[in-house]
Amino acid sequence: MYTPSFFSITFVEEGRPILVMAEDDRYAKCVDLYKKEDYSALKKFLCVDIVVNNSTYDDLKIDIEYGRVTYKGAPVHNVVVNKVFELIEGKLPYKHLVAFLKNILECDSFTVLNELYLFLESNETMPIMDDGAFLAYRVVDSDYMSKHRNPDGSRNRNQVGDVVTMDREDVDDDRENTCSQGLHFCSFDYIPSYGYSNRDRVMIVKIFPQDVVSIPSDYN
Repeated sequence: MYTPSFFSITFVEEGRPILVMAEDDRYAKCVDLYKKEDYSALKKFLCVDIVVNNSTYDDLKIDIEYGRVTYKGAPVHNVVVNKVFELIEGKLPYKHLVAFLKNILECDSFTVLNELYLFLESNETMPIMDDGAFLAYRVVDSDYMSKHRNPDGSRNRNQVGDVVTMDREDVDDDRENTCSQGLHFCSFDYIPSYGYSNRDRVMIVKIFPQDVVSIPSDYN
């Protein structure tokens, strides 16, 4: 189905709409192909390369031609899926976001599954890596020890190369309890609010999405 107007043209294939605005470089050619009723050429022009169609990543399958994503056979709809297709259509690298999607689908938190990407996007300074992990920041004491103590009174060392862990049941999963019990990370811009002093160390930490327990509700 094709719906032209003075300002845009919409191509719908298998229920997936592709909107081309008048200011888009593709608009003139789309209108020309529409006038010629050459719909197969219009589809080929607008759809992304079929060479990447039906990509499978373990249990995650991406059907690019028809805009479908399934995980273990079940359809997936969330903001990350939309972003993956946005990058594909823009012919930009997207494999890192596929890896991120795979990781968050392993989360047991509905909030993390649906809002972690929005949290990272909102804060801007926490990039997603090729393996689907992301980078964030952590403020520690001058001796590289954590600023706050664990439930047993101990503190974690945070030197370069250290893997810092905490039992999941020791982490407060109530997102309204900001700065509560757990292993904390933040965006770069939040560091001054972390209780940072000139003697403290700021560490870059790599975190896998499935290890995130809670996201503050006021992250915007």
